Amino acid sequence: MVNLGIRQLAFYTFKTAVQEESCRRNFLSKYLLKYLLWSNFGDILDSSNMSFCNQNLSGIDLSNNRLDWRNTSFSQADLSKSIFADSTFTQVTFNQTKLMDADLRNTVFENSSLDQANFENANLNQAIFKYVTLEKTSFNTQKLGGAIFINSDLSKLADPNKIYGNLSSGNIKVCCSKLPLELGIEFDRDCQDSRVSLYINEDDLTKCHDQSSKRG
Repeated sequence: MVNLGIRQLAFYTFKTAVQEESCRRNFLSKYLLKYLLWSNFGDILDSSNMSFCNQNLSGIDLSNNRLDWRNTSFSQADLSKSIFADSTFTQVTFNQTKLMDADLRNTVFENSSLDQANFENANLNQAIFKYVTLEKTSFNTQKLGGAIFINSDLSKLADPNKIYGNLSSGNIKVCCSKLPLELGIEFDRDCQDSRVSLYINEDDLTKCHDQSSKRG
């Protein structure tokens, strides 16, 4: 118990330091993330509200740590070849983040900003995107099997052709989301367009209807 207390104290000391650092000089965040891996008691630690922007975290493996990433920033960080499988990101910023070759299977992105993020060759199989911004985001990857986009704007992607093929083949599911104008499909508030209404399940569809109506 004493050892656990010391480790928790060390963690919160690191976390406080990271929160106080600016994006330009938050060198401690790299060591904090390594500490999270070493501690291996992620359920006890609150990893929210931290900034890892501009950090080189390439290849880091957080697949076995159940951490709360709420309100965390990875803007302009290098997360290439990192492993975040089965993670949930709520209100997280990935603007201009390098996610090439990252393992993001079964990952949930909700109410998050992914503008200009690069998912080239990333594994996004079964990933879920809810209320996310995707301006100039690159999905140059073949690993989108079963991915779901709900209430998101796909009209300003960096490489929309990568989405076209997945849509036409039924490889991905889109509900209540704005699609590129080239497809001739406007924001489908009721998911009734046959090209878009690839229903997920009744619960998700109900939430989709409710949220869309609130947006006017």
